[in-house]
Amino acid sequence: MLILNVGARTRVAGVLVGIFVMIEMLIFQDLIALIPQAVFTGVLIKVGYDVFDWEPVRVYLRSFREPNAPPASATEPRVPHLDMLFIAGTTLVTVMVNLNVAVVSFCVLFFVVSRFTTVPDLETAGDQAGA
Repeated sequence: MLILNVGARTRVAGVLVGIFVMIEMLIFQDLIALIPQAVFTGVLIKVGYDVFDWEPVRVYLRSFREPNAPPASATEPRVPHLDMLFIAGTTLVTVMVNLNVAVVSFCVLFFVVSRFTTVPDLETAGDQAGA
């Protein structure tokens, strides 16, 4: 997300960032060990805040404040309750437990839920409503 904000457009950029971070960690591991954990905690909180996609949360909360309001723009997404449950759940489990548990558990939960529920295709639903 951070490299997208500065203009990266290909997957190669993400791979290169990962490679550079690994090289830096190997080269500077003795110096990194001297940095207090509190500093790393602060950096992780700031990075987490910057990376988090706040737009779905804003749209979801706006739908409660103004239930009959039209979308702010033609591209504004509709955020269903189930999607918000996945966003909030993944965030909470990441903070309380760890990222690995959150990603694995909510990926499995998403697969199970999507396997046994049907969500209408927006384009198909729009075509049928207009007919």
